[in-house]
Amino acid sequence: MYLSGAGLTGSIPRELGNLTQLEELRLASNRLTGEVPSEFGKLTRLRNLHLMLNPLSGPLPQELTAVPLRNFYWGGTRLCAPANQAFQTWLDSIEHGSRGATCPP
Repeated sequence: MYLSGAGLTGSIPRELGNLTQLEELRLASNRLTGEVPSEFGKLTRLRNLHLMLNPLSGPLPQELTAVPLRNFYWGGTRLCAPANQAFQTWLDSIEHGSRGATCPP
């Protein structure tokens, strides 16, 4: 699903987590706000996730560690990665991407 630069505003719909056959989700370069829905953890076929260049904020959901991403781009946001070892190990397993900050303790 390619929605980069589509002029989207508001929060990311939680219902996107129901698209369990989705392999790629590009939401970059919009005006999406709020957090990444924890329902994204159900996207177990997702390989590419592009969230960069949106005013998203808050910690990335721990549920994302169930998603075997190859590409994850989230730079240019105010999102942060949980500091726990499981999440950091998951991030390190991703082949390509841009990283953001680690959440403060």
